[in-house]
Amino acid sequence: MGKKQIVVLALVAAAAAAWFALDLGSYLQLEVLQSRLGELRSWYQQNPLRAGLAYFTIYVLVTGLSVP
Repeated sequence: MGKKQIVVLALVAAAAAAWFALDLGSYLQLEVLQSRLGELRSWYQQNPLRAGLAYFTIYVLVTGLSVP
């Protein structure tokens, strides 16, 4: 196993450990997302520039990571 593969495996393992340790799955339940939708809309109305920059940054990161 190469060094690059070990690094990727370690990152995946760390992400999985953080997922369970911080109970991040509880934030992805439909009820939680629906209850926080009002807060998100309010924040977006107060900070349209930040919301656009956050969307752009996430978009660039996701598309950048998907390139082989």
